Amino acid sequence: IILWTRGISTCIGIEYAASFAVSPNLKFVVLDTPFTTMEEIVLEGAAKVPSTGVVIPSMLIRNAMGVVRKSVQEQVRCDPYDLQPIKLARRIKAPTFVISADDDQYTPEEMGAKLASKLQCDHWFREFPGTFHGTRDDCIVLTPVDKMLKFVSAPLKERSSGSEVGANSVEGSSSALPAVSSD
Repeated sequence: IILWTRGISTCIGIEYAASFAVSPNLKFVVLDTPFTTMEEIVLEGAAKVPSTGVVIPSMLIRNAMGVVRKSVQEQVRCDPYDLQPIKLARRIKAPTFVISADDDQYTPEEMGAKLASKLQCDHWFREFPGTFHGTRDDCIVLTPVDKMLKFVSAPLKERSSGSEVGANSVEGSSSALPAVSSD
């Protein structure tokens, strides 16, 4: 199983990947624009109101979200603020590639970096030029695919040796990501 999730579905993907903690069936995970907690993403997104540039005071956002939160709790019987994928990230055992857009108005790249820092498996983080659910350049998509193919096809001894194949790393931002080799 190779799991690739994007945006709000990364919460479900992380929970799913964490449940495979002892299973050899999950081979690789890609988290595209993950968030840390529902509360943090709501406060971050609402505070900016991207279309107007107006900053809304967090106290006002918290009060409005209190009403929405109560309504969700009554209707669905779940607390949206219980969605905290960052708390589950450490349980993922499969190698994981985290990518975040540098100009995402709702899920800032800092959330992806913060979540990646909690991973205890082989992992990589890459910030890329882009916006919230904007089109992904082929190189953005092929970079995790290249890592995944190298990792999945590498002998087990190479994966755990700390070599490039399985090294924990933060690749940082780059407007020109490296070309993906075909080997």
